[in-house]
Amino acid sequence: MHPSSDTSQDEQISLAEACQILPRRRGGKKPHIATLYRWSVSGVRGVRLRTVQVGATRCTTRGDIAQFIADLTANRDGGPSTPVRSASAKQFESERINRELEAEGL
Repeated sequence: MHPSSDTSQDEQISLAEACQILPRRRGGKKPHIATLYRWSVSGVRGVRLRTVQVGATRCTTRGDIAQFIADLTANRDGGPSTPVRSASAKQFESERINRELEAEGL
């Protein structure tokens, strides 16, 4: 890491802490920790909040939150996004590729 870089974007924070830095939502309430957990596991409109597991605590960074918000905005506006595929979709794709490889004799 460069000494002049801003480490506040890279510092791991718990999802509970992340709730406190996000803008208020409907009714002036902060997002619930379950919401952030859902964003990290299931995603929103094909975009997933990046997290890491630190012991029993799921953590993210301010930079990851900013990227999540930017990706959601880009997705809404028709820009590029990172798709989230279900396990069954991944399995189906893997099986399709294997069938194609077998058909080619590989």
